[in-house]
Amino acid sequence: MHTPHIDELAKHGILFQCAYASASVCAPSRAEWEAKNGKAQMVEFCFG
Repeated sequence: MHTPHIDELAKHGILFQCAYASASVCAPSRAEWEAKNGKAQMVEFCFG
């Protein structure tokens, strides 16, 4: 499959190996973060 734009992004893009969205409003994103870090750690980052 010819994918020149994806190939260019892979060549010159940035890879974040440890990142999260600070204001994620997407339920699947929040569920993944909570599952990965555990409920106790999740509470530490909820300020509102």
